Amino acid sequence: MLAPPHLVVVPECPTWAVCVSVHLVESMRARVSHTTKYCLFQKNTDFFSVIGAANFERRKAMLCRWLIFLTCLFASLSVAATNCCGKGAKNRRARAPRATSPEESLRDARLLAIQKVILKQLGYRRPPNVTRSQVTEAEKRKMLRLYEMSVEETSESRESVEHQEELSTAKTFHSFPVTGGPPQQVSTDDWEDSLHKVRLHFQLDFPQTHHRHRHLRVANAKLKLYKSEIFPENLVKSTDGLVTLSFYQLLEPPRTGKTTFKRLIESRMTSVLQTGWEKIDVTATVQSWMTSPEKNYGIEVVCEYEPLDDVMTFYGTNREGDSEVRRPSETDDLDVLVPRLIVLTQEVRSPLRERRSSEAEDCQVGDGETRCCRYPLYVNFTEIGWGDWIVAPEGFNAFYCNGACPYRYKSANTHSLIKSTLHHLNPASPQPCCVAKRLSPLSVLNYDDSEPPQLVVTPLNDIVVDQCACT
Repeated sequence: MLAPPHLVVVPECPTWAVCVSVHLVESMRARVSHTTKYCLFQKNTDFFSVIGAANFERRKAMLCRWLIFLTCLFASLSVAATNCCGKGAKNRRARAPRATSPEESLRDARLLAIQKVILKQLGYRRPPNVTRSQVTEAEKRKMLRLYEMSVEETSESRESVEHQEELSTAKTFHSFPVTGGPPQQVSTDDWEDSLHKVRLHFQLDFPQTHHRHRHLRVANAKLKLYKSEIFPENLVKSTDGLVTLSFYQLLEPPRTGKTTFKRLIESRMTSVLQTGWEKIDVTATVQSWMTSPEKNYGIEVVCEYEPLDDVMTFYGTNREGDSEVRRPSETDDLDVLVPRLIVLTQEVRSPLRERRSSEAEDCQVGDGETRCCRYPLYVNFTEIGWGDWIVAPEGFNAFYCNGACPYRYKSANTHSLIKSTLHHLNPASPQPCCVAKRLSPLSVLNYDDSEPPQLVVTPLNDIVVDQCACT
């Protein structure tokens, strides 16, 4: 009789009992089945003992012993595999520790959300496998330089956005008619030294802001001139009735017989076959005058290749035989035709102060602040397991918004203020939520999911929270 081999039991396994049901076929002809139950108990001296019907034939006994042996072997290996797998899972969790507090659970959830957003923006279902990458060190250095250039451009773009950021949506229109004379520091003779050009001066008078850290910004400015008279018969060089008008900002007081420094605002083609308006964008010029009022020396209009006074006349300007500039009067219906500046201003906050203010208003978890605030959230690509395929940066501060929105607190816009007021009057109505008011992009140097993977510079849009508000 062939004895079954010895069974090696895993040490961690406890003393156990196994019941095996063996279905034996005595005879195909008789079709008689016998079922015998065996109970196996592990002891210190014997691996198992057989208790049951011992009077079966030798062939049945040998078959039963083998079935019992295989059953025990399978059970032992299952226990060993369970122990090994359990230890492996425990080791993996050690590399990514579980959150031990509700705050850490929320932090892990936010990090996971950021990971999903990054993958979605990149168009990847999962992080790329970079083991097959063939990028050389020279190519890597080249891409790093390209990445640094992208970071600089992103920074400049962010500063531009901050410069354009408006504290309020309220805008104010101003209308300034031509003064009818030269600036105070310029004599009339120097101002009217040529009849082949037109010089215009506007006295700007903007209201003062009532806030310490705010200033006026010129959102838009237009110069309006009306062509009241045209003389196409006097054209010498033009055959199609078109002439070129150039508009200049005077950078110094004009002096007769001396070259005056000036900056070209715009050159345009205009027709001398019909009267009408000329509207010129002078936003940059008016902004410079607002910043430095003492440098407001006026605007000069010149007709290229043709004497201006020979081909057209602008209403309300000095022309031959007209020593006085046409001044607007309250009873004159033609006041609207007088040259004037139409300026749109807006009250804004200093960008540098606004950025410092946002940083100063940042909160920390556990500092006791319960209202809407911006909190830091640093994303380390190595810690989240992405350090192999995101080369630069090593990480970034994404920030996040959290907190309550009490009545009239940090309203993002007029609609948010109305919503807050409505909730204050009727608590059953929805309350404003603390969300990101302004977001900025982030450039990353990463491997793509091509085959083999290549290094690319990718802009991630709206990934960094710059400012939080209630909306």
